[in-house]
Amino acid sequence: MKALATLALACLLPCVSAHAEGVPPGSLRIATYNSYLLSPMFKCPPFEGLAVECLGEVTGETEQWAKTLATEILNHKEDLDVIVLNEVWDEDAKKILAQRLASVYPNQVRNIDAPLLTIRASAFEGGANAEVEAIPKGEDSGLMLFAKGDFEFVALPETRHRWPPDSASELDATTPHVAFMLYEPCADDDCLSAKGVAMVRLRHRNSEQIHNIVLTHMQADYPDDGEFYASTRLAQFKAVRKLIEQTHPQLPGRLPSGQETLFFLGDLNVPYLEDRTEWDRRFTEGYFANSMYETAHFTSSNRDKQATNEVDEERLDYILAAPTPWVPGSKHTCVQHVTYPVDFRNLESDHFMVHASIQSGFHHCSPSIARRIDLEANPSGVVVDREGTTDVTRIHAPDALQWFLVDAGEAGTFSIGRDSNDVRAEVYLPEDLTTPVSRYNKTLATVPACARRCYGYDKFVLPARFYVRVRGMLRTTQANYSLHVRRHTCATREDACLLVPGVRSSAKLSSAETPAPSRQNEAWFRFNVVGDATSGKSQTVAFTTTGLGAQVKAKLMDLDLSNDSGTPKTNPDGSISILAGSGSKGYLRIRQETPDPSQERTIRVAYASNLRFLTVGSLVCRDETNPELGSDDMFTRFTIDDEVRRAPAAGDKSFDCNNSSDTEDWSQILGEKELRYVDRLGVQLVEADDTSANDTSNRFFVDDVPPKRSGYDGKIKWNFSEGRYEFQFRLDRYRNEPVAD
Repeated sequence: MKALATLALACLLPCVSAHAEGVPPGSLRIATYNSYLLSPMFKCPPFEGLAVECLGEVTGETEQWAKTLATEILNHKEDLDVIVLNEVWDEDAKKILAQRLASVYPNQVRNIDAPLLTIRASAFEGGANAEVEAIPKGEDSGLMLFAKGDFEFVALPETRHRWPPDSASELDATTPHVAFMLYEPCADDDCLSAKGVAMVRLRHRNSEQIHNIVLTHMQADYPDDGEFYASTRLAQFKAVRKLIEQTHPQLPGRLPSGQETLFFLGDLNVPYLEDRTEWDRRFTEGYFANSMYETAHFTSSNRDKQATNEVDEERLDYILAAPTPWVPGSKHTCVQHVTYPVDFRNLESDHFMVHASIQSGFHHCSPSIARRIDLEANPSGVVVDREGTTDVTRIHAPDALQWFLVDAGEAGTFSIGRDSNDVRAEVYLPEDLTTPVSRYNKTLATVPACARRCYGYDKFVLPARFYVRVRGMLRTTQANYSLHVRRHTCATREDACLLVPGVRSSAKLSSAETPAPSRQNEAWFRFNVVGDATSGKSQTVAFTTTGLGAQVKAKLMDLDLSNDSGTPKTNPDGSISILAGSGSKGYLRIRQETPDPSQERTIRVAYASNLRFLTVGSLVCRDETNPELGSDDMFTRFTIDDEVRRAPAAGDKSFDCNNSSDTEDWSQILGEKELRYVDRLGVQLVEADDTSANDTSNRFFVDDVPPKRSGYDGKIKWNFSEGRYEFQFRLDRYRNEPVAD
């Protein structure tokens, strides 16, 4: 039974870190990532010109990328129990990853290989033999797998596909129990590698639960050349099914009990965002719908349209799971949360990681079966707790999650509280289930007195619909809790609604028919100004109100302005604006002198700022301007308001992308991760030998790139003669971080 004892207010503060010791029973955090660790053969094919010069330019590059990737994996080891990598084709990169990850991930599949001439001879008939002979061995599968020491490899039930089948093929792993089937159909450059599907079995040492892991990298499309290979992938999907069924014939009967699971993951190269024709054929009918399910689509928000490949701007990487999604009463595992971790998006790969958190199923364990909280029908707030004999708010197992979907009718300020110090509540928007929305308050808010149950509250400024995810403070936590969600009425200064740029807030003023004790004639809105431009300029903030009428007045109150702030002024459109330095704060009070006789009045307030926060991403060379001459020497000019900044400050940066993209983290070159501006921000890319002091012909302004939302990932693309470059950035109206107490 849920504990109802009053909690000491001090204990409502997070008192412990979220560090976890070991992988709890039933829990699994698994990820797939196309690492783009190409070998010199793929970067500098010997049958193309200037291969020797190219090799000199890329020497050591991939090895450094592998070190960076290993460091990032270790930095996130608490969230990565098992990780599958694609495109690890460079031999030195393999060794670096294996050695650096061994202490945390001792279970490894390091290399699965087969000789190119043996396996691909038919693919090169009719004139391509010169290329094959120039690359007598070819590339391996590019697949790697790393698993923590909490697991151990176990034998394959059937060994007919155990690798290697002969002395010419190779397996480098800490287990001999690896099944692998080479993809016989292939097309285009994919035929230069031993792409295929592998299967291993991992047993959790403490619980004896077995995870069957199927990993692959499938046939790619080449959209720039107009080449699409859905039919080739169809044959490869048939090979995946064959490998699973023939390696573990008893698996379908063992999945429902929960003692075994099945995960199929990797770069499947099946498009989803623009054209779902192939996706629907693969994952809504047949084996890969009836026996497995595509986790991002069937357990997440259908408004989360995150791509996993930034070049094609498509979702190509997936995690499929079996048995079917959890329903009440089943013993199935639940894929609780699928994300695309931000820290892996600015590495050298053009792919993003896909990550899934798994645990045994329970009520509301994924966004698709989130508990709905209807605040429209309950303006005073909703407490979620027990329902009869069912405890719907419980972290029932270590590392379990619970999800709630709030429908509030209007955007506004929300207090979200929990009565247990053992859990934490995080908020996500339906469009982005990867990055949680920051709370407004820097410290957990508490109530001064309470009777049976005390809640610790965080305040958020949110749209009308959002998710709340509850998890334990520790990975090992199991706890009961209650959840309280309330939308602020804005009726008093103490209960003021909060304003942030880009989110419209609203309040209702009562009609004359409303009884006097509950009548609301005022609405209060609090604002805190954060940030100044990189150039030192202050931002202009403006308040636009709708629904006022002749008897309703808006006024700025209790202003506490920094020294460089100006005087409020009323603009011709009725908005109120003020020049405000960082740290300025105050209230906007709206008051009706005479209530409407019969209906309440809805007041909406938009808080706008001309300050923008630009996170500097990578500069990517897709194609050189002078491919036959070696490399491009490039620099950028940033026009930040009235200030011009060169990067690098002196000299230039060389790019070589004859045969593969070349990526540089441009924040390292610029020396700043974030640029802030209030007027305009322009970006110009210049080739060192083609520049003049006043040339602005290829300067693009960030605000001219159509935004997808208030915070969005953008690109500026340059198409030079024979050259293609792009600058990647993120633009936000405000930082996603706490603002004030």
